[in-house]
Amino acid sequence: MPQGTLQVVAPDGTTVLMRAVERELRQPLVLQQSGPYLIVLDNNLAEGGYGIEIELLGRRWRAFAQHLPEQAALFLPAGGATAELAPGLADVWLIDNPEAVPWRFVLTRQSGTSELVMQMEAPDGKVIGAGVTDSFLGSVSLFPVLSQSGRYHIRVFAVDGQGASYSLQAVPAVGGR
Repeated sequence: MPQGTLQVVAPDGTTVLMRAVERELRQPLVLQQSGPYLIVLDNNLAEGGYGIEIELLGRRWRAFAQHLPEQAALFLPAGGATAELAPGLADVWLIDNPEAVPWRFVLTRQSGTSELVMQMEAPDGKVIGAGVTDSFLGSVSLFPVLSQSGRYHIRVFAVDGQGASYSLQAVPAVGGR
């Protein structure tokens, strides 16, 4: 049974995370805005006592929002791709989206020890989602609704600038009842 709710709010007021907390919560986040973030605990958590630990992944001098030099962008093949991420670079994958549908994107680290970031950018240039591979499972999933028609960019990079091999899959999440 949940003991309470934890919320993280970005400097511009958008909610970055809202999760129910039972006893413990470990959640990797990509904080893309500079400035102070607000951590909000509901009364149940605040009254019961709590501890917060934050671990910065990556080099101290590189913010997640800072773009690394990019490899030439490639279209993501149907069924996904397996690639080698070169040290100090970001891979960019392209997807053309003709209509607003939900998608499922999965980034899985296959070798290397670096945590990988998957960052999604809409045709208008706005970042619409980002995630960091889980250090235990080595993967991260995003479930965005691609609401604009046009070309989306998926940027993959290592938080510490090291190389790694990975797979990236994108599947339209349509159908069902």
